[in-house]
Amino acid sequence: FLISTDLQSRALIDLNKQRWIIKLAMNFESNAEVNSIPILNNSNYGEWVARITILLRSKDLLDVCEKPMPSDLSTTATYKWKKSSFDAISIITC
Repeated sequence: FLISTDLQSRALIDLNKQRWIIKLAMNFESNAEVNSIPILNNSNYGEWVARITILLRSKDLLDVCEKPMPSDLSTTATYKWKKSSFDAISIITC
């Protein structure tokens, strides 16, 4: 059973649209989470640190904030650790 090239192209476009919509929704959700964190000031450290901790933990990023990078990581694991570190910094400083 052969599917026409046009039908294959449309299916691929639809799949790419679905992926784009899912990615957009995930970014929106992530931005909403970050936007719920109050801006740190002289009087709200307790609330700020509690919310930041919850958000970092929910994204599996808390370890990179609390522990040093292990020295025996593979190249792939080192890349993942550094990416997680940059993601955590991005959340904390935004």
